[in-house]
Amino acid sequence: MSPDGFFVNFSAAVLVQVVQACGVAALRHRVMAMGVLPRMVVLEITEHERVSDMDRRAKVVEEVRDMGMSLALDDFGDGRSSLRLWSQLKPEFVKIDKYFTKDISRHADKLKTIQALQQIGAIFNTSLVAEGIETLEDLRVLRDLGIPYGQGYLLGLPTDKPVAAIDPKSEGVLKDRRVPVFPESVASAQLADLRAISVIDAPTVDIRTANCERLSESAQRGRRKKSRYENCHSVAGSRAGVSPANRTLDAA
Repeated sequence: MSPDGFFVNFSAAVLVQVVQACGVAALRHRVMAMGVLPRMVVLEITEHERVSDMDRRAKVVEEVRDMGMSLALDDFGDGRSSLRLWSQLKPEFVKIDKYFTKDISRHADKLKTIQALQQIGAIFNTSLVAEGIETLEDLRVLRDLGIPYGQGYLLGLPTDKPVAAIDPKSEGVLKDRRVPVFPESVASAQLADLRAISVIDAPTVDIRTANCERLSESAQRGRRKKSRYENCHSVAGSRAGVSPANRTLDAA
């Protein structure tokens, strides 16, 4: 379950068979008989086999959407959920396969992939769901990338009832005002791996913050940074035989 409703797994082939056999009216009646409004249901489409009649599937999807249900595309990127399927069905949600989210805090290529998927999501007005979140570092990066939804063992183990609250450590990351330093691809690093991300304090504002407060704080931070640099540079420069490269590292 999510803030938007219940996610119910359905293969595309089974969905077509159900609608052909019973009709969307019968499906809607069955859903409402369980005390659930159609707008609370998100059909999570899984693709396990090649569909021969893609036009028929698209028509069924539109009929289901017309009755108030939403659609999600499951495990995007695992080889079965294709970009063509995303373009054709235009689902409200796309769940990103955990391959692209696992250790995203260490892999610049995965981070860039998620950013590319965000651009596609904006084109089709699709919200992204990050699967397989298992570490606080990955959660922090996904939060700052702007991924609105997530699932994984870090947020809650599988259960027959909705989780009332997430782990306090995870909640702390979501509320933390510090921002992570994203991994970047470096020419000398073949796989662009990092052992861990670092976080920095960044100026934050709320509805009560005045412009003068931000300008004053930024000026103070700038003076402190300049002072640290000059001191470090002076110390490094006074050492005998220290190369310019070492001075740069010391100053940093």
